Amino acid sequence: MKHIPFTTDLAVEIREDKTDGVVARGYGRAVPYGEPTEVAGVTEQFARDSFDPSEVIGKPFAYRHDEPIGVIRDATNEPDGLYIDFEILDTAQGRDAATLLRGGASKGLSVGFAPIESAWNKAKTAITHTRAKLLEVSQTHMPAYPTAGVSVVREETTMTDPVVETEVVTTEVEDNEARENIAALRREISALQSKMNTAEPVHPLAEYRSFGHYVKAVYSGEIESRALDVQTLADAPGLVPPVWLREIKGVLDRGRPCISAIGGPTNAAGAGMTVNWPYFTGDLSAIVATQASEGDEVNSVDIDILKGTATLATYAAGSRLTFQVIERTDPSYVDAHQRIMVGAYGTETDYAFQAGLWANDTAGIDYDFSGDTDGSAFIEAVWAAAIDVETATGQPAEVVYASSAVMKKLGAWDKFQSQNYPVQNVGGVFDGRTGRATVMGLPLVLAREFATDDSESAIVTNRAAIGWLEDGPRLATNDVAGNLGRDYSIYGYAVVAPYITAGIVGIYDQTP
Repeated sequence: MKHIPFTTDLAVEIREDKTDGVVARGYGRAVPYGEPTEVAGVTEQFARDSFDPSEVIGKPFAYRHDEPIGVIRDATNEPDGLYIDFEILDTAQGRDAATLLRGGASKGLSVGFAPIESAWNKAKTAITHTRAKLLEVSQTHMPAYPTAGVSVVREETTMTDPVVETEVVTTEVEDNEARENIAALRREISALQSKMNTAEPVHPLAEYRSFGHYVKAVYSGEIESRALDVQTLADAPGLVPPVWLREIKGVLDRGRPCISAIGGPTNAAGAGMTVNWPYFTGDLSAIVATQASEGDEVNSVDIDILKGTATLATYAAGSRLTFQVIERTDPSYVDAHQRIMVGAYGTETDYAFQAGLWANDTAGIDYDFSGDTDGSAFIEAVWAAAIDVETATGQPAEVVYASSAVMKKLGAWDKFQSQNYPVQNVGGVFDGRTGRATVMGLPLVLAREFATDDSESAIVTNRAAIGWLEDGPRLATNDVAGNLGRDYSIYGYAVVAPYITAGIVGIYDQTP
């Protein structure tokens, strides 16, 4: 709590009839607004309406700050300050205080308050309180504000006598004892004020606007030259958890590029493990002929519809996972396990399809791989194979499956250009960003399962010549309560279906 004394004229009513316990009533300005005063080297003032009158009513009126002698009965905010009406109770100290007021020995008021909102100037030499809470008001003979205090003393002889306002004038007190008491009282009040009006201690860091401002001052050497104790992560091992990346590296998901290049798998759902399909291998040019003469017998040949057959193979894998690994891993082991299983199924079945291409192709185009320095020989071989595919199936070629040796050599062939730039008048393009390439407009797909000795460089075909029949894949689970585990499996039924082998045209490396 802070105390600031003010000087003003007080209006005081001294009562002879004290049956209601009141010895005097007073009125005056307790706090001036907008009038600065210097307290302990700091200029201090109150802004207008900085006190709430409703919170002032009922606060103590004191002879000394710690000795209440009365109560504040009313309070109002005026343009020039906070005015109060107070009563002094009929006690020994109350009667002494009323005598001092009447005699003019005590002309000021001192307020005890708690600042709520205040504003300092930039130099920290002046402060304005914009909101404050009044705690008590006391008499004083040495006010800080010379304009604050009790305005007028009013006196009456009986309860019914009219109130007469008279300006308080300082009178000589003839009684020596009273003078001594007043002198002692003044000394005591001065001693109390010297303690109460000392400036609040200022923190040595108060001149800095923020911690960042202080840090800059330390860094520049303006203050603080001592070394600080360094705290490192080694000092807090219990607060530094390990960092785990959420993505599981090495889980390859290549898909099934070779199967997808012919439109994906053909549904083989049904009963049994054998798949059959009808096909025709006859010569279309031998069926229809010109009639020799009118009435002659037309050409007639056998048209045989043959049956192709293949037995479905089962592709599967499984694992038993404990409930602990299922429930207590993060990222989820189950999720990673299933992703790996699906990726493995796709890789294995795509390799099986490539093996079926290799086993069922028709020896078609000879090609000198080592002698092809610019890709022109490869482009010529692909075009020739595409013609053979269309001849055998009646449909244009759809894809070129190439070995890794061919795919790796594309970048050195002049006839193949990067698709990063506009290209024209070239036989093929490639895009290193996506791994895609084309030759003569056909997609060039990497067949990783083709022989590494480059004896068969590529195969040209379409979906009319070969297919991948499949029922699956499916995921299966089964709880094993006795072992607190769960079995996870992936499985599917599939097989290569070489419909027309003449339409699976190989490009063979015939290096001399």
